[in-house]
Amino acid sequence: MIFAADTRWEFQHAWPLPAWAMVLLFVAVAGWMTWLLIRQRLAWQRVLGLSVLRLSAVALLFGMLGGWRLSFFETELPDLILLVDDSASMQLPSGDSAGEAGIDRLTRARDLLAEPGRLETLGERYRLKLLAISDQMRPVDALQDLQAQGLSSRLGDGLLQIANAQRGRSTAAIVLLSDGVVTEGVALRVAADQLASQNIPLWTVGIGGEQSPPELAIDEVIADDHAFLGDEVQVRVLLRGSAPPGSEVAVELRDRDSEAVLDRRQVRMEAASTRTVVPLRFSANRPGPWNLEVVAPPIAGEIFTDNNRKPMRVVVRDEPIGVLLIAQQPSYEFRFLKHLLERAQGQGAAAENLIRLTSVLQDGDPRYAEQDRSAATLPPVKASDLQALDVVILCDADIDQLGDLMIDQIDNLVRSQGTGLVVVAGPENRLAARGSAWDHLMPVKLEDLKAPTGLQSRPLTVFRTRLGEASGELPLPAGIRWSDLPPFYWLLRAPAVKPAAQVVLATDETGKEVAPTPVIVTQIVGAGQVWLQLSDESFRWLSGSSIHNLHERYWLQVIRQLARRKRIDTIDRAVLQVSGTRFTQGQSVEIELALPAAEPRRQARVAIRSPDDPPRLETLYPSSDPQRLRGTVSDLPAGDYWIELIDPVFESPPEPVALRIETPSIEIADGRAALLALDEASQISGGKMLSVAQATGSLWSSLPVGRAIRLRELPSRPIWNHWIVAAIVVGLLSGEWILRRRWGLA
Repeated sequence: MIFAADTRWEFQHAWPLPAWAMVLLFVAVAGWMTWLLIRQRLAWQRVLGLSVLRLSAVALLFGMLGGWRLSFFETELPDLILLVDDSASMQLPSGDSAGEAGIDRLTRARDLLAEPGRLETLGERYRLKLLAISDQMRPVDALQDLQAQGLSSRLGDGLLQIANAQRGRSTAAIVLLSDGVVTEGVALRVAADQLASQNIPLWTVGIGGEQSPPELAIDEVIADDHAFLGDEVQVRVLLRGSAPPGSEVAVELRDRDSEAVLDRRQVRMEAASTRTVVPLRFSANRPGPWNLEVVAPPIAGEIFTDNNRKPMRVVVRDEPIGVLLIAQQPSYEFRFLKHLLERAQGQGAAAENLIRLTSVLQDGDPRYAEQDRSAATLPPVKASDLQALDVVILCDADIDQLGDLMIDQIDNLVRSQGTGLVVVAGPENRLAARGSAWDHLMPVKLEDLKAPTGLQSRPLTVFRTRLGEASGELPLPAGIRWSDLPPFYWLLRAPAVKPAAQVVLATDETGKEVAPTPVIVTQIVGAGQVWLQLSDESFRWLSGSSIHNLHERYWLQVIRQLARRKRIDTIDRAVLQVSGTRFTQGQSVEIELALPAAEPRRQARVAIRSPDDPPRLETLYPSSDPQRLRGTVSDLPAGDYWIELIDPVFESPPEPVALRIETPSIEIADGRAALLALDEASQISGGKMLSVAQATGSLWSSLPVGRAIRLRELPSRPIWNHWIVAAIVVGLLSGEWILRRRWGLA
């Protein structure tokens, strides 16, 4: 705040009579003297000269009678209030053009006030008050201290507060540098009405564009944590953005270690605000961990870029995929699939055999296992053999013959270890409901299954469902559609699909696309995935597919996809983690406790602590993965927190996790400047709104002068009796006397 005083002067008199009487008296005296000169019948030039001299002397004498003096006063300069908006919305770009995209609004306001000598020059004309306004109003000591961090904009309330404080004071104007965004309190026009009633003009400088600033954010990245050497790893990115419709933005998948760009997609923004899923992929051509990052390069004008990238990690396994293939009888599906898996080749250590196959024919000749290198008489039962399996394929297997013990072992492998399960249903299927773990594994309701009596007379053409397309499963080579593949002639009907299941392939038996019949249904069960194929005729895809080998492509895709979920990493100590470090108030905070393999628990308790409040206890419960306990909290107030495990107690407890809850800011939700509101408020109060460019050139010179307030009167200086006045009177009278002597009138 800059205080300024000034000294001003003015002429004052002490007439003995009212001013009108003095004027009449002077006119009468002047007329009488002029009449006396005219009576002497002089030439008009002499009358004029003598009249001017005499009347001038008389005028000075009248002035001396008025007691004229020069009075001095100490005055206070009128107030000029500079009000700077430092709310969070002032972080946004200062305009819509590309040239203004990199400069925020508060910087524009600071630059306008920080022009060399600007405040000093204004301080000579006004009593300056420099204030900042956001959620509250406060004085500003230095412009460089201003930070756009206010959680709300109470511009109207701030102006009313100024109006109340300025009652009885001379205020030249209020200059508001703002984007006009008001999030709390009264509107600008209400405050402008009050200012107008007090004759305080509001001059505004509108900063910001009337379009929402561009913004890109990667909300989620979905990908498998593990892959096999040679896999095409699919990465699905949920991109949220606001940009001009029709513009294109890029999404990249980068290797953080080598900085190489593994994949890049251009996304067209169809609307001003867009949410879309962007598919990316990369070839896992080296074993070991891949430290990756999904990046959306910032676009012009984007301010907040912290959410433009999200890291991810994929571990690539260089080893054959362990597959157990069980069938009751050697059907066509079994034979073609077995031969495919035996000859499939991979890369690296699995170059000779991609699949480490164990095949079991339940009704086969026991000597068959002695003649076939991949065949076994019975399924493996040892824990070590089961742990080595990545995928179990039941190809029309006899479930009753497997027994409840084997079913329970498969269920444990799927749920706990992430082993994949493929069930192929043929005419000899045994998929009836058993009231055991088997029922929970299946993605359809087994009691509703309906088997056809024979082959279909009408071929069944399959197509990929919308969910299948959205998930990116089973991609085909360019130019080939699923409907182009050879049709099926046998299909097990599953009218009741479980809520958590997903139909990947279907067929339309009616031809009306009203109720498609599922062909392939899948669901996540615990850590693993179950894949149900309701026909045993995928071998038909061998015909007509010599170029792309679609039968092989389908089965290797399925096996690789399911095998990626197999857990290969184990932890030797508990790990506590949350889904991020910074959250908005009201946003869900997901807490996860990863337990050591030997420490299964039914629940755990954590304490959420903050510096000011007592600890809050939350319970974590088992998820689909029994080694991971999870919980969600969504009602934490704003502040800093740390979470620590209190139960169970481990010899090596997990490290506490810190996080911050921030107040949601509606300041930047829209991002557009409210320039119309600023203009309306200026007009109501008798001021004017200027753009930044206009303000730079003419704001300061256009401001009202204001009215100075007298504080006290200083000693005056009389001028009626000054010697110069007396000398002028004597000079005028002497001049008249000299002229009269010369003209012979004296």
